[in-house]
Amino acid sequence: MICWICLVLGIICTVVFIYKREANSSHFALLLKTSSSMMFIMTAIVAVYYNKGDMRYGLLIALGLVFSMLGDIWLDLKWIYPRDIKYYLYGGFVFFMLGHVCYTSAMGLSNGINLKELLICFIAPAIVCGGMQFAAKPLKLDFTGYKFITALYTFFLTLTLSMSILTAIKTGGARSQVMMSTGATLFFLSDLVLSNTYFGTNKDTRPYIVSNHALYYVGQFMIAMSVFFFK
Repeated sequence: MICWICLVLGIICTVVFIYKREANSSHFALLLKTSSSMMFIMTAIVAVYYNKGDMRYGLLIALGLVFSMLGDIWLDLKWIYPRDIKYYLYGGFVFFMLGHVCYTSAMGLSNGINLKELLICFIAPAIVCGGMQFAAKPLKLDFTGYKFITALYTFFLTLTLSMSILTAIKTGGARSQVMMSTGATLFFLSDLVLSNTYFGTNKDTRPYIVSNHALYYVGQFMIAMSVFFFK
């Protein structure tokens, strides 16, 4: 019951945050965003307590969510302190990347992913990273100054998605891994929207901001709830 209460409170916090969020962030918007992120962390922690099927999975997912919250904070600070935008943007990328390392580690260790399966999971990230370089110009995306960090982050983001699909298949459609896969897909889509907001032209608009955060938070809460159903 407590896990579901955390989930409902998190949804309420997220809805309020998205409603208040503007293109140019503020300290109040950052507070609301952090509160929303705290709730998906709490959801995972409570789920770990009530479902001790594999503590490694739950604890690594919870740690990944903590890194994601730190990434959230750093990315919003760049709007509040525009003079240090590059510093905060790099920090956000690094923390989110660490989050994805935790997610992939949780899935790999708890589902017995072997070396061959891991190498298969690397195929999609390599293709996406390569395709991103060719697609940037047609999509009018300018990664100047951030090409390496965006490519590196994209690799780990896509690795989370590819591994989640593999584990969902390998476990025969286990509820927890289907939820993880769905959450990872929404996370991936939210970052596609975010890349347009950050690196596109005239796309830092409310529809992009709302869709980005809606996809992101639903995805993160699904990843957190996958702990509750993990056996």
